[in-house]
Amino acid sequence: MEKNIENRAAVRQYLEKIKFSAKRMSSLITDVLKYSQLSNTDNLFVEVDLNKIIEIVKQDYDLLIEEKHAEINYTKLPVIKAIPVQMQQLISNLMNNALKYADKKPVIEISFQSLHKDEDKNYPQLN
Repeated sequence: MEKNIENRAAVRQYLEKIKFSAKRMSSLITDVLKYSQLSNTDNLFVEVDLNKIIEIVKQDYDLLIEEKHAEINYTKLPVIKAIPVQMQQLISNLMNNALKYADKKPVIEISFQSLHKDEDKNYPQLN
């Protein structure tokens, strides 16, 4: 990053990224405050597109991804009923750990698999 200090386009790109990240952080803080004030979490569950969450998290880590020459692959993920801030935090933590503890050129694969009807008996806590 320091090598690009004279490159006005690169500097502008970094400033835009900082501004965008600060805006999202502010939104995240607002969501966390809302979450902490509510005793009924049922109201917080909404339709969450996991594909969009991954793209947001990839943007957060784009410099680290570039630095590590990482490859992030994912299949089309479902839209689920969840708390958006929790899903973003979950994906962010997983991606951060994968990038932080990988050697060179990590390949991160993200996929999902639906349970078959007979498999869901093993997880009675799921509805």
